[in-house]
Amino acid sequence: MTRNPAKQLQWVADSQFKMKALRTSISKKSAIAGAAIATLLLVFGIAFQPITDPINIAISLITSLILLTAKSNSAFTHYTKIFLAISFCVLPHLQLGLGDNIYLPSLSYYDSSINTWFVLVLLGAICFTSLSYTNTKIIERAPTQTKGGLNSRFLFFATLLSLGGLGFMYMSLGGMSSAIELQRERLAVGVTEFDALTGLGPVQAIANTSAVWTYLWLRVCKPDSTILQAIALVSCTIIAYFASALFGNRQGVILSLLFSLMIDHLLVKKISTKIIRGATVAILFAPIALIPLKFNLESTGNSDYTTAFNDARHLDLSAGPISFFLFRDISRFDVQVIAIDQLLAGFPLAYGRSIAAGLLAPIPSGMLTNKPPSFAAEKSALFASSELTTADTTTLLLGMPGELSVNFGLIAFPLTFGLSVLLIHIAEKFVYGKRPHLIPIGITLLPLPILVFVFDSNVLSMYIFRWTLLLAAPLSVHMLLNKKRSASQ
Repeated sequence: MTRNPAKQLQWVADSQFKMKALRTSISKKSAIAGAAIATLLLVFGIAFQPITDPINIAISLITSLILLTAKSNSAFTHYTKIFLAISFCVLPHLQLGLGDNIYLPSLSYYDSSINTWFVLVLLGAICFTSLSYTNTKIIERAPTQTKGGLNSRFLFFATLLSLGGLGFMYMSLGGMSSAIELQRERLAVGVTEFDALTGLGPVQAIANTSAVWTYLWLRVCKPDSTILQAIALVSCTIIAYFASALFGNRQGVILSLLFSLMIDHLLVKKISTKIIRGATVAILFAPIALIPLKFNLESTGNSDYTTAFNDARHLDLSAGPISFFLFRDISRFDVQVIAIDQLLAGFPLAYGRSIAAGLLAPIPSGMLTNKPPSFAAEKSALFASSELTTADTTTLLLGMPGELSVNFGLIAFPLTFGLSVLLIHIAEKFVYGKRPHLIPIGITLLPLPILVFVFDSNVLSMYIFRWTLLLAAPLSVHMLLNKKRSASQ
């Protein structure tokens, strides 16, 4: 059956108009964000005198303007730019002004390594913006919504399998109460020296996807039921809590909700704008809301979480767990500065060793007896004389800018920003492409342009293994087989 040419031309014209309106809206939001960040930097420059360095403030101001005044050709690029401006332009000056050092020595605002870091970030912003301009092909249509591409029977068996992995994980730990006690012991002893989930990596990875499988199965059964949609959301949150958050992994809850809603919106039934906005707010504030659980602050009996956190972690932070969230979970400023300082002092480069080891991270140690050590080997050597702990190895994350710099030199730092642009382009190709069965893979790739600035190679490998290979790939194969089966009938 062929389409009416007049209707098809009208559909294309409407799509182009909507995309033009979207780009105009993005430009306005970028301008507002740029003005807000510029104002913050100027406020920091005045409020934190005389410890602020006007040159670094000026460099950050130029960096944020380069990122946010340039036109974004997609919403994904727009949001990545906002993250980069906050993480690399605002938070470092806030951390330096407040003097919040987390397991590392206090940094001097006028240290040459800090100046080098800000210059590298400026070069990275130029790289990001320049490569974004080369990706000028604007996608003039919305992602294809494919109804009927998911089969409830397949989703039911996938849900059973993943929930079985979750049950096996708890049985291996001795039950729910034992799992909770083991996690409390892990927090008390230290995450480096004790891990209750040792040996359960692949099982835990399967269990982590159970929340998304459960949500999709419930939604496909009755897509038009609002009550069942609410039950699916609650079920997804609860299962994600037991699969991830109970063991200190807040990202698991956030990603489960994010992927569930995006796959639902594109492959099952469009979600209302109100639900999308509410879910966005919940996802943004979930990491902060889950802080007491991550650090077991409720068990201290102290309602002042800042004092309880500082006492439990032997730190002196201005805002306790909020400072930890901003300067350790989002920003990698201080650890990258120390890495740069060591590299400038002649620290030997790894030349890709940690990257190769990171790619092997999802393979269980029992299957690979001579498994090489991860990036922790280089990091432990980097922070041997500077980290304020007694542990032999470190859990501090440098992000890919830091890891690539340790492997290939400081020139690799700004090139990471180019890698982020490449990942945006790849994710958009999957989400907006002409093959709807690849949409689940594209959805799981969408966070990567931001995650490369937060995680090291071994964590990113586990992310791809867990979400792209164990969740998105089976969905894509299932949709492709369904399409071929329907075409043959």
